[in-house]
Amino acid sequence: MNNPLHTNSTISGVAAALIVSLLPAVILACVLLILHEPVLDHYNWFAGCALPPLLLIRYYAKAKDYPQALKGAIITLFVLFILYMMFYTKQPNVSI
Repeated sequence: MNNPLHTNSTISGVAAALIVSLLPAVILACVLLILHEPVLDHYNWFAGCALPPLLLIRYYAKAKDYPQALKGAIITLFVLFILYMMFYTKQPNVSI
């Protein structure tokens, strides 16, 4: 079976970036729910979910020569970052 990280396509870059960014977010949300903590009170902790896609982008840029997958991962990280910042600024206790 082929490893999906070893394909040079935009779709594989987008899928890999989504998986590695949403997996820690889901785990963090589950831990908060298990501890009976409100998830929306800890929304700033979800900023750490940007680290795995950054490491994936570094992997595609340095270890592999996959420009299409790199482009897909960068675009996905950018879109997720913009969505997070839109959500972050809409919270009532945030002052910028």
